[in-house]
Amino acid sequence: MHPAADRNGMNSPRILVIDDEPIISTMLQEALNRKHYSVETASDGKMGLNRMKENDFDLIITDLCLPDVSGLEILKRAKRQEPDAGVILITAHSSVQTAVEAMRDGAFDYLTKTSSVSEIELTVERFFKYQSLVKENKRLRSRLGNRYGIENIIGNSPSMQRIFEAIRTVAPTDTTVLIHGASGTGKELVAQAIHDCSPRRKEPFMTTNCAALPEQLMESELFGHEKGAFTGAFKATKGLFSMADRGSILLDEVSEINISLQAKLLRVLQEKEIQKVGNPETVSVDVRILATTNRDLKNTPSTTGVTSPVLTMSCCNTQ
Repeated sequence: MHPAADRNGMNSPRILVIDDEPIISTMLQEALNRKHYSVETASDGKMGLNRMKENDFDLIITDLCLPDVSGLEILKRAKRQEPDAGVILITAHSSVQTAVEAMRDGAFDYLTKTSSVSEIELTVERFFKYQSLVKENKRLRSRLGNRYGIENIIGNSPSMQRIFEAIRTVAPTDTTVLIHGASGTGKELVAQAIHDCSPRRKEPFMTTNCAALPEQLMESELFGHEKGAFTGAFKATKGLFSMADRGSILLDEVSEINISLQAKLLRVLQEKEIQKVGNPETVSVDVRILATTNRDLKNTPSTTGVTSPVLTMSCCNTQ
């Protein structure tokens, strides 16, 4: 079936609501219809799974505790059928363990039935903004093709040829790479080329400039935060590591990160786990880390006393 069209003739995002309480389904359907989403409902898990087989949905909102099929099973089936589809779980009984399991299996968010309609609407809106960014990221990557590949990094000198060879060598691996060189020598282009030549090239490539963000916001930028974790945290957010899951992340000017946050990055390198600000539970992520710096870290005293295997590449402006 084709997506439903809104009053302006544009395709409306399709949402499936699965809940065995008719009052909840009706309330969500009416509220989301007012926001110009195309909403279908199902009164139990089997009906919801049948709806999913018949139609493609952008977002599924499902009760965790259904009489026949659990919300977690619907989540797993949905992600197998359409990895880009979002799933929001709603439950009457909040459980940190279940929430962590749901997020690990790919849920976009986990809400309680005490959440207001406006909170649910905001969560839905946040998902579609996130989905739009992911689609735009993939569209631009497809459109640009090999623009940032090795073939488009200019340089014929022996030193540049060594860089090209290093890119070809490390790209197929999951090795963490530190790229150092003076400003303007193309460190970010090298990182992009490593990602584009890797098996992760079709997955997200997220970047952040570690020197541009205030120290107190960097942890939230990287790992996300829970609602109420700090002043001004009005809603939970995903960090760049969660958004880059199965892809790569570039930490530009990584040497500007403070020591306490470096220890948390070390945990990501060693354990492949992150912790949101305001949540003690760990979440597994599959992210390749690329980093750049313009500082000579070999001659910078280490205050952590801890190291992790990192391949180092040098960039220069020699053509």
